[in-house]
Order: sequence, then C-alpha cells, then structure tokens
Amino acid sequence: MKQWVENKSPLVTSAITLTEVVRFFIAGGQDEATIRICLDDIRAKSSVIPLDEEIAVAAGRLKKREVAGIADAIILATARSGDHKVVTGDPHFRKIRDAVYVGP
Repeated sequence: MKQWVENKSPLVTSAITLTEVVRFFIAGGQDEATIRICLDDIRAKSSVIPLDEEIAVAAGRLKKREVAGIADAIILATARSGDHKVVTGDPHFRKIRDAVYVGP
C-alpha cells in the first residue's frame, strides 16, 4: 500500500479511518507516541474528511448492501462523496468497484 499511496495525490482519509488505525495499533500493543506519529503522518499526507450528515446517510444505505461493517460503510461513503477510491488491504473491499485492493 505504501508504494501506491506515495505515488498518488491528493489523498483523502475518512475520519473513521483514524479510529480504525488507533484500534489496530492499540490491539498490537503500540505505545501512544507511535500512535501519535502515525496519526500525524496521515494528517500530513492527506486531507481528513469529517463524517457529515450526507456521508452518514449514504453509509447507512451501503451497510449490508455493499459492506458489512459500519466503519467500512462510512469509509466507502466518504470515498464516493468525492469520487475517490478506497485503497485498502481489507478483504471486505475486494469486490467493491471503487476500491483498490492491495492485500494478499
């Protein structure tokens, strides 16, 4: 994913992705300083798109229809709100038309 992201601009990140990053790092036992560095890096390299009413409603429509999880639905709705692609290693996105799956 790193190679794909480093060659694209502009980048956007759904605000809920920050939640998922923090959860992932905490589950992996990372310290707060490492988490802060990662979040700062995301903010420096992309624009964080907040969850607004339009994205929230769109995510509600996508849940179960295209993705199972609410966080995934918010991420997908955020991407579609600006005609962006979801770039992910999450296998839940393998068959989503506007996702670029970079996982194994």
